[in-house]
Amino acid sequence: MPYLYAQAVVSSKNGWPLSLRAMAIEFPDDPTAWFCDRQFMLGESILVAPVFTELGDVEFYLPPGKWTSFWKGEVVEGPQWRKERHSFGTLPLYVRQGTILLVGQEEGNGFGEDWVKAGGEVRLYYCEKGAETTVVDTTGKEIGKLTYGSDKKVEGLECLGEGWKLREVTS
Repeated sequence: MPYLYAQAVVSSKNGWPLSLRAMAIEFPDDPTAWFCDRQFMLGESILVAPVFTELGDVEFYLPPGKWTSFWKGEVVEGPQWRKERHSFGTLPLYVRQGTILLVGQEEGNGFGEDWVKAGGEVRLYYCEKGAETTVVDTTGKEIGKLTYGSDKKVEGLECLGEGWKLREVTS
């Protein structure tokens, strides 16, 4: 929820779509992205490829850069087309290189209404100096920014509650 809500707030302010954001919006210089009509970006950092077959087969395109499977942690270098088979409970979800992703608690495990206080994980996906993310509270008010510094540390963590863990996702 922290990532989704923050992306919704930023998208609303800028007049951008949040879900079903066409690949071309995030990758305007990639000619292949302009023709990808069976996948989309959820905000600026998560690629989603819905499954349209009963068997769970799906083919999708990963633009240039490193992409990490949200489910398996597998890292794939783009650009490339991929074929995968998914079960009922999953679909291709890939996190873009350079993402600071806030992942809150699962429902029933302390998520409640205030995800900032409930805690969760701050996941770093192959971040480099200057990578950042906006943190918003449940009212949509920006309460801070997390920035990846040159010393490989995340600045701004004080805007989060105590229950947050930092995790570098590199494989």
